[in-house]
Amino acid sequence: MESTFFLRGRRIGIRHLRPEDLQDLLQLEQDPVVMTYINGGYPLPDEEVKERLSKAINFYNESPGLGKFAVCSLENDKFLGWACLQPLDNSGEIELGYRLHQHAWGQGIASEASALLRDYYFNTLKLERLVAITRHDNFASRKVIEKTGLSFEKEAVFYNTDVLYYSLHKE
Repeated sequence: MESTFFLRGRRIGIRHLRPEDLQDLLQLEQDPVVMTYINGGYPLPDEEVKERLSKAINFYNESPGLGKFAVCSLENDKFLGWACLQPLDNSGEIELGYRLHQHAWGQGIASEASALLRDYYFNTLKLERLVAITRHDNFASRKVIEKTGLSFEKEAVFYNTDVLYYSLHKE
């Protein structure tokens, strides 16, 4: 099936998630290494991944322009992971986030996806403030967030986890 990317970068395209992404999402969300900084490395159960996919697809209609999106290679349409612009845990803020398969780590994919979504957020959606969070010990994610232009604002607790909280205001 041909992808319908609503954002294209140098190497990646970003599109809405769809039901046929389930197997890729199961592999991603059940990889203990990928999940290390999310929940301590515990794979998500099949039913939870299915439910999250269904909610993500339904969310597109509820909040146009926002949500969790597939990040795919432009070269071969391979599913690399997801990136999101979604409500941050009871904060009233919109969070920039991402989760990639290990084979996509260390190649600048998270930075490219984050920059595409940042620009889309401010230039297309015309919103004013974007935030991101990461655990203190997730140095790779901190680097991506800072490279995307967000600045450290404070230490906080979201999703029952101590995190570093970053923000960026529209210029």
